[in-house]
Amino acid sequence: MQQPSASPPGRSEVPAATPAERVWLWAAILAGAWLRLAYPSRMAVEHFDEAIYASNVLFGAESNWQYPRREMYAPPLLPAAIEWLHIAWGATGQAVPGWLPMVPALTCGIATVPSLWWIARRWFSPQAGIAAAWLIALCEFHAAYSRTALTDVPLALLVLWAVYWFGRALEAHSKWFAVLAGVFTAAAWWTKYNGWLPVAIAATGAVLFLRVMRAPRPAWLRSGAVCAIGGVFAAILWTPVIWDCQDIGGYAAVANNHRGYVEGWSNWFNNARQQFDRHGAAYAGWLTVLGVCGPTLALQLATVSRRRSSAPTSADSDPVYAWDGTRLFWLAVNGVILVVSPGSWFPMLIGVGIICSALALKHAATDRNERLALAAALVLVWVTSLVVATPLYRAYPRLTMPLIVGGVLAASIFWRRGWAPFADAPAGPAWCGCLVIAVLGTAIAFFRGSIAWEDRTGYRAAAQSIGADGASRWWSDTRPALVYAVVEPGFFYQLRVNGAPGLITGGADVVHNAPLGNQLFVAVGPLVGGTDEGRSVWFSQADEFELVGEYRAARLSSITRFDHSPDVAARLLDDDSATQYRLYRWKGRNTGAP
Repeated sequence: MQQPSASPPGRSEVPAATPAERVWLWAAILAGAWLRLAYPSRMAVEHFDEAIYASNVLFGAESNWQYPRREMYAPPLLPAAIEWLHIAWGATGQAVPGWLPMVPALTCGIATVPSLWWIARRWFSPQAGIAAAWLIALCEFHAAYSRTALTDVPLALLVLWAVYWFGRALEAHSKWFAVLAGVFTAAAWWTKYNGWLPVAIAATGAVLFLRVMRAPRPAWLRSGAVCAIGGVFAAILWTPVIWDCQDIGGYAAVANNHRGYVEGWSNWFNNARQQFDRHGAAYAGWLTVLGVCGPTLALQLATVSRRRSSAPTSADSDPVYAWDGTRLFWLAVNGVILVVSPGSWFPMLIGVGIICSALALKHAATDRNERLALAAALVLVWVTSLVVATPLYRAYPRLTMPLIVGGVLAASIFWRRGWAPFADAPAGPAWCGCLVIAVLGTAIAFFRGSIAWEDRTGYRAAAQSIGADGASRWWSDTRPALVYAVVEPGFFYQLRVNGAPGLITGGADVVHNAPLGNQLFVAVGPLVGGTDEGRSVWFSQADEFELVGEYRAARLSSITRFDHSPDVAARLLDDDSATQYRLYRWKGRNTGAP
Protein backbone atom coordinates (compact mmCIF):
# COMPACT_ATOMS: atom_id res chain seq x y z
CA MET A 1 0.00 0.00 0.00
CA GLN A 2 1.07 3.54 -0.63
CA GLN A 3 1.80 5.94 2.15
CA PRO A 4 -1.28 8.02 3.01
CA SER A 5 -1.65 11.29 1.19
CA ALA A 6 -4.16 14.08 0.85
CA SER A 7 -5.85 12.28 -2.05
CA PRO A 8 -4.82 8.63 -2.14
CA PRO A 9 -4.56 7.15 -5.61
CA GLY A 10 -7.35 5.17 -7.16
CA ARG A 11 -10.23 6.94 -5.43
CA SER A 12 -11.30 10.54 -4.92
CA GLU A 13 -12.26 12.01 -1.59
CA VAL A 14 -15.80 11.24 -0.40
CA PRO A 15 -18.04 14.14 -1.44
CA ALA A 16 -19.94 16.11 1.15
CA ALA A 17 -23.56 15.09 1.69
CA THR A 18 -25.96 17.09 -0.46
CA PRO A 19 -29.43 18.26 0.63
CA ALA A 20 -31.03 15.43 -1.37
CA GLU A 21 -28.83 12.81 0.31
CA ARG A 22 -29.60 14.21 3.75
CA VAL A 23 -33.33 13.95 3.02
CA TRP A 24 -32.98 10.27 2.15
CA LEU A 25 -30.79 9.66 5.21
CA TRP A 26 -33.10 11.33 7.71
CA ALA A 27 -36.07 9.54 6.20
CA ALA A 28 -34.25 6.22 6.69
CA ILE A 29 -33.40 7.08 10.31
CA LEU A 30 -37.00 8.05 11.05
CA ALA A 31 -38.30 4.89 9.35
CA GLY A 32 -35.88 2.76 11.37
CA ALA A 33 -36.85 4.50 14.60
CA TRP A 34 -40.57 4.12 13.83
CA LEU A 35 -40.23 0.38 13.14
CA ARG A 36 -38.28 -0.18 16.37
CA LEU A 37 -40.15 2.13 18.75
CA ALA A 38 -43.78 1.56 17.71
CA TYR A 39 -46.11 -0.18 20.18
CA PRO A 40 -43.82 0.08 23.22
CA SER A 41 -46.53 -1.59 25.32
CA ARG A 42 -45.78 -4.86 23.49
CA MET A 43 -42.15 -4.91 24.69
CA ALA A 44 -41.35 -6.95 27.79
CA VAL A 45 -38.57 -9.15 29.09
CA GLU A 46 -39.40 -12.71 28.08
CA HIS A 47 -36.41 -14.59 26.62
CA PHE A 48 -34.27 -16.72 28.97
CA ASP A 49 -31.06 -14.76 28.36
CA GLU A 50 -32.54 -11.28 28.37
CA ALA A 51 -34.17 -12.01 31.73
CA ILE A 52 -30.76 -12.92 33.11
CA TYR A 53 -29.23 -9.70 31.77
CA ALA A 54 -32.10 -7.64 33.20
CA SER A 55 -32.13 -9.21 36.66
CA ASN A 56 -28.87 -7.96 38.20
CA VAL A 57 -30.70 -5.31 40.15
CA LEU A 58 -32.90 -7.95 41.82
CA PHE A 59 -30.03 -9.70 43.63
CA GLY A 60 -27.93 -8.72 46.61
CA ALA A 61 -24.59 -9.57 48.14
CA GLU A 62 -25.51 -13.25 48.48
CA SER A 63 -25.26 -13.52 44.67
CA ASN A 64 -22.52 -10.93 44.14
CA TRP A 65 -25.17 -8.40 43.12
CA GLN A 66 -26.10 -10.25 39.94
CA TYR A 67 -28.13 -13.13 38.58
CA PRO A 68 -26.48 -16.37 39.79
CA ARG A 69 -23.79 -17.51 37.33
CA ARG A 70 -24.55 -14.60 35.03
CA GLU A 71 -21.02 -14.92 33.61
CA MET A 72 -22.06 -18.11 31.82
CA TYR A 73 -24.43 -16.13 29.64
CA ALA A 74 -22.72 -12.81 28.86
CA PRO A 75 -19.89 -10.47 29.85
CA PRO A 76 -20.88 -7.66 32.21
CA LEU A 77 -21.41 -4.66 29.88
CA LEU A 78 -25.07 -5.04 28.86
CA PRO A 79 -26.28 -6.40 32.24
CA ALA A 80 -24.56 -3.47 33.98
CA ALA A 81 -26.14 -0.96 31.58
CA ILE A 82 -29.62 -2.41 32.19
CA GLU A 83 -28.99 -2.47 35.94
CA TRP A 84 -28.15 1.24 35.98
CA LEU A 85 -31.24 1.99 33.92
CA HIS A 86 -33.31 0.25 36.60
CA ILE A 87 -31.54 2.20 39.35
CA ALA A 88 -32.04 5.51 37.56
CA TRP A 89 -35.70 4.76 36.87
CA GLY A 90 -36.20 3.66 40.47
CA ALA A 91 -35.35 7.19 41.56
CA THR A 92 -38.57 8.36 39.89
CA GLY A 93 -40.70 6.13 42.11
CA GLN A 94 -42.65 4.89 39.09
CA ALA A 95 -43.28 1.27 38.10
CA VAL A 96 -40.67 -0.17 35.76
CA PRO A 97 -41.99 0.00 32.17
CA GLY A 98 -41.65 -3.08 30.02
CA TRP A 99 -39.48 -1.29 27.47
CA LEU A 100 -36.84 -0.08 29.94
CA PRO A 101 -34.41 -3.05 29.63
CA MET A 102 -34.64 -2.70 25.83
CA VAL A 103 -33.20 0.84 25.77
CA PRO A 104 -29.58 -0.26 25.01
CA ALA A 105 -30.59 -2.49 22.09
CA LEU A 106 -33.13 0.05 20.82
CA THR A 107 -30.48 2.77 20.87
CA CYS A 108 -27.95 0.56 19.08
CA GLY A 109 -30.54 -0.63 16.58
CA ILE A 110 -31.46 2.91 15.55
CA ALA A 111 -27.79 3.99 15.57
CA THR A 112 -26.99 1.19 13.12
CA VAL A 113 -28.92 3.03 10.39
CA PRO A 114 -26.68 6.14 10.19
CA SER A 115 -23.63 4.02 10.99
CA LEU A 116 -24.13 1.85 7.92
CA TRP A 117 -24.82 4.96 5.85
CA TRP A 118 -21.58 6.59 6.98
CA ILE A 119 -19.40 3.53 6.44
CA ALA A 120 -20.96 2.42 3.14
CA ARG A 121 -20.70 5.92 1.63
CA ARG A 122 -17.05 6.28 2.67
CA TRP A 123 -16.09 2.83 1.44
CA PHE A 124 -18.24 2.62 -1.68
CA SER A 125 -20.38 5.66 -2.61
CA PRO A 126 -23.11 7.98 -1.28
CA GLN A 127 -25.70 5.92 -3.16
CA ALA A 128 -24.42 2.75 -1.46
CA GLY A 129 -24.72 4.53 1.89
CA ILE A 130 -28.38 5.39 1.33
CA ALA A 131 -29.13 1.86 0.13
CA ALA A 132 -27.47 0.37 3.24
CA ALA A 133 -29.35 2.75 5.54
CA TRP A 134 -32.72 1.77 4.08
CA LEU A 135 -31.92 -1.93 3.96
CA ILE A 136 -31.24 -2.05 7.69
CA ALA A 137 -33.90 0.53 8.63
CA LEU A 138 -36.75 -1.65 7.32
CA CYS A 139 -35.15 -5.02 8.12
CA GLU A 140 -37.75 -6.60 10.41
CA PHE A 141 -35.31 -9.26 11.63
CA HIS A 142 -32.97 -6.56 12.93
CA ALA A 143 -35.87 -4.45 14.22
CA ALA A 144 -37.37 -7.37 16.17
CA TYR A 145 -34.11 -8.01 18.01
CA SER A 146 -33.64 -4.28 18.59
CA ARG A 147 -36.78 -4.55 20.74
CA THR A 148 -35.17 -7.04 23.15
CA ALA A 149 -32.73 -6.90 26.04
CA LEU A 150 -30.37 -9.27 24.21
CA THR A 151 -26.72 -8.62 23.31
CA ASP A 152 -26.86 -9.27 19.58
CA VAL A 153 -27.87 -5.89 18.13
CA PRO A 154 -25.34 -3.98 20.29
CA LEU A 155 -22.68 -6.54 19.33
CA ALA A 156 -23.38 -6.10 15.60
CA LEU A 157 -23.06 -2.31 15.87
CA LEU A 158 -19.77 -2.52 17.77
CA VAL A 159 -18.37 -5.10 15.33
CA LEU A 160 -19.34 -2.80 12.45
CA TRP A 161 -17.38 0.13 13.87
CA ALA A 162 -14.44 -2.02 14.94
CA VAL A 163 -14.07 -3.41 11.39
CA TYR A 164 -14.38 0.12 9.99
CA TRP A 165 -11.57 1.46 12.18
CA PHE A 166 -9.42 -1.55 11.39
CA GLY A 167 -9.97 -0.67 7.74
CA ARG A 168 -8.93 2.94 8.34
CA ALA A 169 -5.89 1.77 10.27
CA LEU A 170 -4.82 -0.62 7.49
CA GLU A 171 -5.38 2.05 4.87
CA ALA A 172 -3.35 4.75 6.64
CA HIS A 173 -0.98 2.47 8.61
CA SER A 174 -2.12 4.43 11.67
CA LYS A 175 -1.47 3.07 15.13
CA TRP A 176 -4.05 5.47 16.56
CA PHE A 177 -6.78 4.13 14.31
CA ALA A 178 -5.63 0.65 15.33
CA VAL A 179 -6.04 1.62 18.99
CA LEU A 180 -9.54 2.94 18.24
CA ALA A 181 -10.35 -0.34 16.50
CA GLY A 182 -9.11 -2.12 19.62
CA VAL A 183 -11.43 -0.02 21.79
CA PHE A 184 -14.50 -0.96 19.73
CA THR A 185 -13.39 -4.60 19.64
CA ALA A 186 -13.01 -4.61 23.42
CA ALA A 187 -16.48 -3.08 23.78
CA ALA A 188 -17.88 -5.83 21.54
CA TRP A 189 -15.98 -8.41 23.60
CA TRP A 190 -17.43 -6.93 26.80
CA THR A 191 -20.88 -7.34 25.22
CA LYS A 192 -20.62 -10.93 23.97
CA TYR A 193 -17.89 -13.55 24.22
CA ASN A 194 -17.41 -13.68 20.45
CA GLY A 195 -16.71 -9.95 20.34
CA TRP A 196 -13.15 -10.66 19.15
CA LEU A 197 -14.55 -11.20 15.63
CA PRO A 198 -13.26 -7.84 14.26
CA VAL A 199 -9.65 -8.90 14.86
CA ALA A 200 -10.17 -12.09 12.85
CA ILE A 201 -12.00 -10.22 10.07
CA ALA A 202 -9.30 -7.54 9.89
CA ALA A 203 -6.39 -9.98 9.86
CA THR A 204 -7.93 -12.29 7.25
CA GLY A 205 -9.19 -9.38 5.15
CA ALA A 206 -5.74 -7.79 5.21
CA VAL A 207 -4.14 -11.03 3.99
CA LEU A 208 -6.68 -11.29 1.14
CA PHE A 209 -6.15 -7.66 0.16
CA LEU A 210 -2.35 -7.89 0.23
CA ARG A 211 -2.33 -11.05 -1.88
CA VAL A 212 -4.76 -9.70 -4.46
CA MET A 213 -2.84 -6.41 -4.73
CA ARG A 214 0.54 -8.22 -4.79
CA ALA A 215 1.74 -5.92 -2.05
CA PRO A 216 5.46 -5.69 -1.23
CA ARG A 217 6.94 -7.04 1.98
CA PRO A 218 6.89 -3.68 3.87
CA ALA A 219 3.11 -3.44 3.36
CA TRP A 220 2.70 -6.92 4.90
CA LEU A 221 4.76 -5.90 7.91
CA ARG A 222 2.86 -2.64 8.42
CA SER A 223 -0.49 -4.37 8.10
CA GLY A 224 0.59 -7.06 10.55
CA ALA A 225 1.62 -4.38 13.02
CA VAL A 226 -1.75 -2.65 12.70
CA CYS A 227 -3.69 -5.87 13.36
CA ALA A 228 -1.40 -6.75 16.25
CA ILE A 229 -1.80 -3.33 17.89
CA GLY A 230 -5.59 -3.48 17.61
CA GLY A 231 -5.76 -7.07 18.84
CA VAL A 232 -3.39 -6.58 21.77
CA PHE A 233 -5.11 -3.38 22.87
CA ALA A 234 -8.51 -5.11 22.71
CA ALA A 235 -7.18 -8.04 24.74
CA ILE A 236 -5.74 -5.73 27.39
CA LEU A 237 -9.04 -3.90 27.75
CA TRP A 238 -10.87 -7.22 27.92
CA THR A 239 -8.79 -8.75 30.75
CA PRO A 240 -11.18 -7.48 33.49
CA VAL A 241 -13.80 -9.80 32.00
CA ILE A 242 -11.52 -12.75 32.79
CA TRP A 243 -11.36 -11.54 36.39
CA ASP A 244 -15.15 -11.23 36.36
CA CYS A 245 -15.35 -14.98 35.62
CA GLN A 246 -13.33 -16.11 38.63
CA ASP A 247 -16.43 -16.77 40.75
CA ILE A 248 -17.53 -19.53 38.40
CA GLY A 249 -14.15 -21.16 37.84
CA GLY A 250 -12.56 -18.75 35.40
CA TYR A 251 -13.01 -18.26 31.68
CA ALA A 252 -12.29 -21.95 31.13
CA ALA A 253 -15.70 -22.72 32.66
CA VAL A 254 -17.35 -20.26 30.27
CA ALA A 255 -15.54 -21.73 27.26
CA ASN A 256 -16.47 -25.25 28.31
CA ASN A 257 -20.12 -24.22 28.61
CA HIS A 258 -20.06 -22.60 25.17
CA ARG A 259 -18.64 -25.74 23.59
CA GLY A 260 -21.97 -27.36 24.38
CA TYR A 261 -23.59 -25.10 21.76
CA VAL A 262 -21.17 -26.15 19.00
CA GLU A 263 -22.74 -28.86 16.85
CA GLY A 264 -19.97 -29.02 14.25
CA TRP A 265 -19.96 -30.03 10.61
CA SER A 266 -22.25 -33.02 11.10
CA ASN A 267 -25.23 -30.72 11.64
CA TRP A 268 -24.04 -27.82 9.47
CA PHE A 269 -26.59 -28.19 6.65
CA ASN A 270 -29.52 -28.58 9.03
CA ASN A 271 -28.48 -25.52 11.02
CA ALA A 272 -27.84 -23.51 7.86
CA ARG A 273 -31.30 -24.38 6.55
CA GLN A 274 -32.88 -23.24 9.80
CA GLN A 275 -30.85 -20.04 10.12
CA PHE A 276 -30.91 -18.82 6.52
CA ASP A 277 -34.24 -20.23 5.39
CA ARG A 278 -36.65 -21.00 8.24
CA HIS A 279 -35.68 -18.13 10.51
CA GLY A 280 -35.18 -15.72 7.63
CA ALA A 281 -38.64 -16.56 6.31
CA ALA A 282 -40.18 -16.09 9.75
CA TYR A 283 -38.97 -12.47 9.78
CA ALA A 284 -39.73 -11.83 6.09
CA GLY A 285 -42.38 -9.14 6.30
CA TRP A 286 -43.48 -6.84 3.49
CA LEU A 287 -41.66 -3.95 5.14
CA THR A 288 -38.42 -5.90 4.64
CA VAL A 289 -39.30 -6.37 0.96
CA LEU A 290 -40.03 -2.65 0.69
CA GLY A 291 -36.65 -1.85 2.26
CA VAL A 292 -34.82 -4.01 -0.28
CA CYS A 293 -36.44 -2.57 -3.41
CA GLY A 294 -38.61 0.47 -2.72
CA PRO A 295 -36.25 3.25 -1.64
CA THR A 296 -33.61 2.48 -4.26
CA LEU A 297 -36.22 2.44 -7.03
CA ALA A 298 -37.68 5.72 -5.77
CA LEU A 299 -34.17 7.12 -5.51
CA GLN A 300 -33.53 6.27 -9.17
CA LEU A 301 -36.81 7.83 -10.23
CA ALA A 302 -36.13 10.96 -8.19
CA THR A 303 -32.54 11.37 -9.38
CA VAL A 304 -32.46 10.07 -12.93
CA SER A 305 -28.92 10.21 -14.17
CA ARG A 306 -27.91 13.49 -15.75
CA ARG A 307 -25.13 12.91 -18.25
CA ARG A 308 -23.73 15.36 -20.73
CA SER A 309 -24.47 14.69 -24.34
CA SER A 310 -21.56 13.38 -26.36
CA ALA A 311 -22.85 15.01 -29.54
CA PRO A 312 -20.55 17.89 -30.65
CA THR A 313 -23.24 20.54 -30.75
CA SER A 314 -23.79 23.91 -29.18
CA ALA A 315 -25.93 22.14 -26.63
CA ASP A 316 -23.01 19.96 -25.59
CA SER A 317 -23.08 21.28 -22.05
CA ASP A 318 -26.79 20.57 -21.53
CA PRO A 319 -27.65 17.50 -19.45
CA VAL A 320 -29.72 14.67 -20.83
CA TYR A 321 -31.62 12.11 -18.82
CA ALA A 322 -30.54 8.47 -18.84
CA TRP A 323 -31.68 5.34 -17.04
CA ASP A 324 -29.30 2.99 -15.30
CA GLY A 325 -30.89 0.10 -17.15
CA THR A 326 -28.68 -2.73 -15.89
CA ARG A 327 -29.25 -2.03 -12.22
CA LEU A 328 -32.93 -1.37 -12.73
CA PHE A 329 -33.24 -4.74 -14.46
CA TRP A 330 -31.56 -6.66 -11.65
CA LEU A 331 -33.46 -4.68 -9.05
CA ALA A 332 -36.68 -5.67 -10.80
CA VAL A 333 -35.58 -9.32 -10.86
CA ASN A 334 -34.85 -9.22 -7.13
CA GLY A 335 -38.16 -7.48 -6.51
CA VAL A 336 -40.14 -10.14 -8.37
CA ILE A 337 -38.37 -12.92 -6.47
CA LEU A 338 -39.12 -11.25 -3.15
CA VAL A 339 -42.77 -10.62 -4.00
CA VAL A 340 -43.20 -14.29 -4.93
CA SER A 341 -41.06 -15.56 -2.03
CA PRO A 342 -40.47 -12.92 0.67
CA GLY A 343 -38.56 -15.45 2.75
CA SER A 344 -35.73 -15.43 0.22
CA TRP A 345 -34.57 -11.99 1.36
CA PHE A 346 -31.89 -13.40 3.68
CA PRO A 347 -30.12 -15.78 1.25
CA MET A 348 -30.53 -13.10 -1.44
CA LEU A 349 -28.86 -10.51 0.78
CA ILE A 350 -25.97 -12.88 1.49
CA GLY A 351 -25.62 -13.93 -2.14
CA VAL A 352 -25.68 -10.38 -3.51
CA GLY A 353 -23.21 -9.30 -0.84
CA ILE A 354 -20.72 -12.06 -1.65
CA ILE A 355 -20.98 -11.58 -5.44
CA CYS A 356 -20.73 -7.77 -5.30
CA SER A 357 -17.84 -7.69 -2.84
CA ALA A 358 -15.94 -10.32 -4.87
CA LEU A 359 -16.51 -8.39 -8.12
CA ALA A 360 -15.53 -5.11 -6.45
CA LEU A 361 -12.33 -6.69 -5.20
CA LYS A 362 -11.54 -8.00 -8.68
CA HIS A 363 -12.18 -4.66 -10.41
CA ALA A 364 -10.31 -2.75 -7.72
CA ALA A 365 -7.28 -4.97 -8.19
CA THR A 366 -7.40 -4.37 -11.95
CA ASP A 367 -7.76 -0.60 -11.47
CA ARG A 368 -5.22 -0.52 -8.61
CA ASN A 369 -7.88 1.10 -6.43
CA GLU A 370 -6.42 0.22 -3.05
CA ARG A 371 -9.11 1.78 -0.87
CA LEU A 372 -11.93 -0.05 -2.64
CA ALA A 373 -9.93 -3.28 -2.69
CA LEU A 374 -9.34 -3.14 1.07
CA ALA A 375 -12.99 -2.36 1.87
CA ALA A 376 -14.23 -5.10 -0.48
CA ALA A 377 -11.78 -7.62 1.01
CA LEU A 378 -12.95 -6.85 4.55
CA VAL A 379 -16.67 -7.22 3.80
CA LEU A 380 -16.08 -10.32 1.63
CA VAL A 381 -14.21 -12.01 4.49
CA TRP A 382 -16.83 -10.81 6.99
CA VAL A 383 -19.78 -12.33 5.13
CA THR A 384 -18.22 -15.53 3.80
CA SER A 385 -16.58 -16.45 7.10
CA LEU A 386 -19.83 -16.02 9.04
CA VAL A 387 -21.81 -17.94 6.43
CA VAL A 388 -19.46 -20.84 7.09
CA ALA A 389 -19.04 -20.44 10.86
CA THR A 390 -22.53 -19.54 12.09
CA PRO A 391 -24.21 -22.89 11.24
CA LEU A 392 -21.55 -24.70 13.25
CA TYR A 393 -23.49 -23.53 16.31
CA ARG A 394 -26.95 -24.47 17.46
CA ALA A 395 -29.45 -22.69 15.22
CA TYR A 396 -30.34 -19.69 17.37
CA PRO A 397 -31.72 -16.89 15.13
CA ARG A 398 -29.91 -14.14 17.02
CA LEU A 399 -26.50 -15.57 16.10
CA THR A 400 -27.01 -14.32 12.54
CA MET A 401 -27.21 -10.65 13.55
CA PRO A 402 -23.55 -9.80 12.73
CA LEU A 403 -24.03 -11.59 9.40
CA ILE A 404 -27.12 -9.50 8.61
CA VAL A 405 -25.27 -6.23 9.24
CA GLY A 406 -22.23 -7.41 7.29
CA GLY A 407 -24.47 -8.64 4.49
CA VAL A 408 -26.20 -5.25 4.25
CA LEU A 409 -22.83 -3.52 4.00
CA ALA A 410 -21.62 -5.95 1.34
CA ALA A 411 -24.88 -5.82 -0.67
CA SER A 412 -24.75 -2.02 -0.75
CA ILE A 413 -21.83 -2.36 -3.21
CA PHE A 414 -24.50 -3.13 -5.84
CA TRP A 415 -25.31 0.60 -5.80
CA ARG A 416 -21.66 1.75 -5.73
CA ARG A 417 -21.76 3.29 -9.18
CA GLY A 418 -24.15 3.78 -12.06
CA TRP A 419 -26.85 5.59 -10.14
CA ALA A 420 -27.34 9.31 -10.46
CA PRO A 421 -24.95 11.40 -8.39
CA PHE A 422 -26.63 13.29 -5.55
CA ALA A 423 -24.83 16.43 -6.66
CA ASP A 424 -27.23 16.58 -9.62
CA ALA A 425 -30.34 15.92 -7.57
CA PRO A 426 -32.47 18.67 -6.02
CA ALA A 427 -34.05 18.09 -2.62
CA GLY A 428 -37.63 18.42 -3.89
CA PRO A 429 -37.80 15.07 -5.72
CA ALA A 430 -36.08 13.43 -2.73
CA TRP A 431 -38.91 14.61 -0.49
CA CYS A 432 -41.43 13.20 -2.98
CA GLY A 433 -39.61 9.85 -3.13
CA CYS A 434 -39.47 9.57 0.66
CA LEU A 435 -43.15 10.50 0.88
CA VAL A 436 -44.03 7.67 -1.51
CA ILE A 437 -42.07 5.20 0.61
CA ALA A 438 -43.70 6.53 3.78
CA VAL A 439 -47.18 6.05 2.32
CA LEU A 440 -46.36 2.52 1.14
CA GLY A 441 -44.79 1.62 4.48
CA THR A 442 -47.76 2.97 6.43
CA ALA A 443 -50.19 1.05 4.25
CA ILE A 444 -48.21 -2.16 4.70
CA ALA A 445 -48.04 -1.64 8.47
CA PHE A 446 -51.77 -0.93 8.67
CA PHE A 447 -52.92 -3.91 6.60
CA ARG A 448 -50.14 -6.45 7.28
CA GLY A 449 -48.48 -5.37 10.51
CA SER A 450 -44.96 -6.54 11.27
CA ILE A 451 -43.43 -9.39 13.20
CA ALA A 452 -41.15 -6.77 14.77
CA TRP A 453 -44.19 -5.63 16.76
CA GLU A 454 -45.00 -9.09 18.06
CA ASP A 455 -46.58 -9.12 21.52
CA ARG A 456 -44.00 -10.25 24.09
CA THR A 457 -46.01 -9.53 27.25
CA GLY A 458 -47.21 -13.01 28.24
CA TYR A 459 -45.03 -13.35 31.33
CA ARG A 460 -45.59 -9.71 32.31
CA ALA A 461 -49.38 -9.87 32.06
CA ALA A 462 -49.51 -13.09 34.09
CA ALA A 463 -47.09 -11.69 36.69
CA GLN A 464 -49.13 -8.50 37.04
CA SER A 465 -52.27 -10.55 37.66
CA ILE A 466 -50.49 -12.81 40.15
CA GLY A 467 -49.02 -9.81 41.94
CA ALA A 468 -52.40 -8.10 42.19
CA ASP A 469 -54.19 -11.25 43.32
CA GLY A 470 -51.40 -12.29 45.64
CA ALA A 471 -51.38 -9.03 47.57
CA SER A 472 -55.06 -9.46 48.39
CA ARG A 473 -55.50 -13.24 48.47
CA TRP A 474 -52.60 -15.60 48.03
CA TRP A 475 -50.04 -14.26 50.50
CA SER A 476 -52.18 -12.23 52.87
CA ASP A 477 -51.32 -14.81 55.54
CA THR A 478 -49.10 -13.62 58.40
CA ARG A 479 -46.34 -15.90 57.12
CA PRO A 480 -44.08 -14.37 54.43
CA ALA A 481 -44.59 -15.70 50.95
CA LEU A 482 -42.04 -16.89 48.40
CA VAL A 483 -42.96 -17.45 44.75
CA TYR A 484 -40.64 -19.71 42.76
CA ALA A 485 -40.33 -19.69 38.99
CA VAL A 486 -39.16 -23.11 37.82
CA VAL A 487 -36.34 -22.41 35.32
CA GLU A 488 -38.25 -19.57 33.66
CA PRO A 489 -36.10 -16.46 34.22
CA GLY A 490 -38.51 -14.33 32.19
CA PHE A 491 -41.33 -15.21 34.58
CA PHE A 492 -39.05 -14.64 37.57
CA TYR A 493 -38.07 -11.14 36.39
CA GLN A 494 -41.67 -10.14 35.72
CA LEU A 495 -42.86 -11.50 39.07
CA ARG A 496 -40.26 -9.48 40.94
CA VAL A 497 -40.77 -6.17 39.14
CA ASN A 498 -44.55 -6.55 39.46
CA GLY A 499 -44.66 -7.01 43.18
CA ALA A 500 -44.43 -10.75 43.82
CA PRO A 501 -41.77 -12.01 46.25
CA GLY A 502 -40.28 -14.20 43.53
CA LEU A 503 -37.28 -16.49 43.61
CA ILE A 504 -35.65 -18.32 40.73
CA THR A 505 -35.02 -22.01 41.16
CA GLY A 506 -33.34 -24.87 39.34
CA GLY A 507 -36.23 -27.28 39.87
CA ALA A 508 -39.50 -27.76 41.70
CA ASP A 509 -37.83 -29.81 44.42
CA VAL A 510 -36.13 -26.70 45.82
CA VAL A 511 -39.22 -26.00 47.93
CA HIS A 512 -38.18 -28.93 50.14
CA ASN A 513 -35.18 -26.87 51.28
CA ALA A 514 -36.85 -23.48 51.43
CA PRO A 515 -36.51 -21.27 54.53
CA LEU A 516 -38.82 -22.26 57.37
CA GLY A 517 -41.98 -20.39 58.15
CA ASN A 518 -42.86 -19.29 54.60
CA GLN A 519 -45.80 -19.80 52.34
CA LEU A 520 -44.40 -21.44 49.22
CA PHE A 521 -45.83 -20.87 45.76
CA VAL A 522 -44.68 -21.91 42.29
CA ALA A 523 -45.51 -19.85 39.18
CA VAL A 524 -45.71 -22.02 36.07
CA GLY A 525 -45.56 -20.77 32.49
CA PRO A 526 -45.30 -22.44 29.06
CA LEU A 527 -41.60 -23.24 29.55
CA VAL A 528 -41.76 -24.62 33.09
CA GLY A 529 -38.68 -26.71 33.83
CA GLY A 530 -36.65 -25.17 31.00
CA THR A 531 -36.18 -28.46 29.13
CA ASP A 532 -38.35 -31.47 28.31
CA GLU A 533 -36.67 -33.34 31.16
CA GLY A 534 -37.22 -30.48 33.59
CA ARG A 535 -40.83 -30.18 32.48
CA SER A 536 -41.35 -33.88 33.17
CA VAL A 537 -39.82 -33.49 36.64
CA TRP A 538 -42.24 -30.70 37.43
CA PHE A 539 -45.31 -32.66 36.34
CA SER A 540 -44.11 -35.72 38.24
CA GLN A 541 -44.28 -33.63 41.44
CA ALA A 542 -47.38 -31.62 40.59
CA ASP A 543 -49.53 -33.58 43.04
CA GLU A 544 -47.57 -31.96 45.88
CA PHE A 545 -49.09 -28.60 44.87
CA GLU A 546 -52.59 -27.19 44.73
CA LEU A 547 -53.72 -24.83 41.98
CA VAL A 548 -54.72 -21.46 43.39
CA GLY A 549 -54.83 -19.27 40.27
CA GLU A 550 -54.94 -19.59 36.50
CA TYR A 551 -54.37 -16.77 34.04
CA ARG A 552 -54.57 -16.28 30.28
CA ALA A 553 -51.94 -14.21 28.50
CA ALA A 554 -50.13 -13.86 25.20
CA ARG A 555 -48.16 -16.73 23.70
CA LEU A 556 -44.42 -16.57 23.92
CA SER A 557 -42.99 -14.69 20.95
CA SER A 558 -41.06 -16.16 18.05
CA ILE A 559 -37.85 -14.77 19.54
CA THR A 560 -38.31 -17.16 22.47
CA ARG A 561 -39.91 -20.03 20.54
CA PHE A 562 -37.10 -20.26 17.97
CA ASP A 563 -34.55 -20.84 20.72
CA HIS A 564 -36.05 -24.29 21.19
CA SER A 565 -36.26 -27.40 19.05
CA PRO A 566 -38.82 -27.33 16.22
CA ASP A 567 -41.22 -29.62 18.09
CA VAL A 568 -41.16 -27.41 21.22
CA ALA A 569 -41.55 -24.29 19.06
CA ALA A 570 -44.57 -25.87 17.36
CA ARG A 571 -46.12 -26.76 20.73
CA LEU A 572 -45.66 -23.21 21.99
CA LEU A 573 -47.35 -21.89 18.86
CA ASP A 574 -50.22 -24.36 18.47
CA ASP A 575 -51.03 -25.77 21.91
CA ASP A 576 -53.78 -23.80 23.66
CA SER A 577 -52.13 -24.53 27.01
CA ALA A 578 -49.23 -22.31 25.90
CA THR A 579 -51.37 -19.29 26.82
CA GLN A 580 -52.04 -20.58 30.35
CA TYR A 581 -50.02 -19.34 33.30
CA ARG A 582 -50.69 -20.86 36.70
CA LEU A 583 -49.90 -20.28 40.36
CA TYR A 584 -49.62 -23.26 42.73
CA ARG A 585 -49.31 -23.46 46.50
CA TRP A 586 -47.15 -26.18 48.00
CA LYS A 587 -49.14 -28.52 50.23
CA GLY A 588 -46.16 -29.94 52.10
CA ARG A 589 -44.11 -28.72 55.03
CA ASN A 590 -40.63 -27.38 54.34
CA THR A 591 -37.80 -28.77 56.45
CA GLY A 592 -35.00 -26.42 55.43
CA ALA A 593 -32.92 -24.44 57.89
CA PRO A 594 -34.31 -21.06 58.94
